Amino acid sequence: MGNSMQKLLGGLAGAILIAVVALMLLSSLIAGASAFLSGIGAGSGCPGSSSQTSTATPAACAPPSASAAAVVHVALDMAAHLHLNPACSGVPSWPNCYDTWYDGGFPQAVIAYGQRICSGCYAWQNGHFQCVSFVLGAYSHIEPLPASGNAIDFWGLYHHRPGWLEISADSVPASQRGLPEPGDILVWQHPPDGHVAIVTGVTAPTATANGTITFAQANAPTALESMTLHPDLSATTWPGYMVLGYIRPLNVLSNTSERLVRISQLDPSQYGPPSPAEYATWAFSACSAAAMTEVLNAYGGHYRIHDILTVEAQRGDITPSLGLVRPGGIADTVAQFGLQTSWGFQLSLDQIIGRANAGTPVIVGFPPDRYAGGHLLVIIGGTGSQVHLADSSAHNYTWIARGQFLGWWGGFSAVVTPRSSVAASSAFPASPYVALAAQDALAAGISPTLFVRQINVESGFNPQALSPTGAEGIAQFLPGTAAALGIDPWNPVAALRAAARLMASYVHQYGGDDAQALAAYNAGSGSLQRALNRCGVSWLRCMSPETQRYIHLILEI
Repeated sequence: MGNSMQKLLGGLAGAILIAVVALMLLSSLIAGASAFLSGIGAGSGCPGSSSQTSTATPAACAPPSASAAAVVHVALDMAAHLHLNPACSGVPSWPNCYDTWYDGGFPQAVIAYGQRICSGCYAWQNGHFQCVSFVLGAYSHIEPLPASGNAIDFWGLYHHRPGWLEISADSVPASQRGLPEPGDILVWQHPPDGHVAIVTGVTAPTATANGTITFAQANAPTALESMTLHPDLSATTWPGYMVLGYIRPLNVLSNTSERLVRISQLDPSQYGPPSPAEYATWAFSACSAAAMTEVLNAYGGHYRIHDILTVEAQRGDITPSLGLVRPGGIADTVAQFGLQTSWGFQLSLDQIIGRANAGTPVIVGFPPDRYAGGHLLVIIGGTGSQVHLADSSAHNYTWIARGQFLGWWGGFSAVVTPRSSVAASSAFPASPYVALAAQDALAAGISPTLFVRQINVESGFNPQALSPTGAEGIAQFLPGTAAALGIDPWNPVAALRAAARLMASYVHQYGGDDAQALAAYNAGSGSLQRALNRCGVSWLRCMSPETQRYIHLILEI
């Protein structure tokens, strides 16, 4: 890996895969993912890390879902058919003897995808296949990447991108690092070019034994490689390279507990922007804000501790000296972000673990009389003998033995979920897209309640809806609007995400006025502006009867 290595990708990325190409891989992806999961065994994710136990044997991590396993399956399929230039006699060397050549067994649907998004591009051609092309190809049939560029740009492109997680590695202190999982995008820094790959296997380290990361790649000496993962979650990699971390889409994770990523309350970048004073004031008492941040982000938000802490402090639910002032403070704070909380001391540990394993993370508390200083953290799963946690403190507990946990726990739990009126109201059809719409709204920063009502008015959550005026699909986009947004209106997942983002842009454009944002979505911003010009504060009277009815139905006014 030399400084002059060129890892460039020209052209566009993130286009929606055409159906004919998707069908080419669908059956093999499902079969391959199922076989991969069954070969690893039951369970998902990594079973523990260095804080689990000092005597544990390193254990392999399963892909967190069938979707992640499908990403791994495609990556391994590509890697099996990549090789060096035939003229290199099997000896790798830069620049002409890396694995940029593919044979006839290379997945044809990936090649077709590359031609679709970047026809004729150097980076997709046989003999020049690049690391970014490899990563795009691995995700192309599962979660097409929304942004791409040179390999060194990836970390910045996905920083604070809604719906995507960045799990830091060697670029941050040990307390802020996280474990990779199969299916993650592995990102290196090596100016001026960098490198990206797909994590295909992880053996988690323990306090006394190293683990490993196995990854598949292109434009490297070998298509499948491993590196050491140390107990402090640093990685031994090539000279001159640094592992920045791992990029993971929320959509490859099958439930909210699996989506939850630990945040360090001692990370200065979580405060401000940036604010040494805020960090100094709150860092050691912000465990409740950190726990809520982790949970809200797992439901699709993209917050920092600062965002939640600001609301928590303004409402008097936290002080620097006491931390969380009252147990109901969690319910009060998350309500301002559109979520509800069932809290108290009634749930048993088995009930909490059962909920977490089923996909709902649970905030729990260690009171000061049982745990020095007191603490709040999140249960994300467990077994009959151990509790799986996300812990924002410097201890970074990931697994705690059941007996030790019961010794520290005071019985408090807070189950935070999207409001039942959004996720389960009988006013909406029994469709899986109701919950997805709520998640997309949270990710876009708009009211999930209003967005779900909006889609219900638009289409009744029918992905095949077609209006007399030609509006198509679940979000009722006109063909021209869908084309401008770069989505297929008949794809309900893509359409809901685009609709939520479009509504968020209108809410921002019209100063938080939901009625005007809805009018712009329904009738167009030009029609709204004409109504504002003619009628001023009575603008709604100047909109069409259809738009007036639309707004009244959604806002219930």
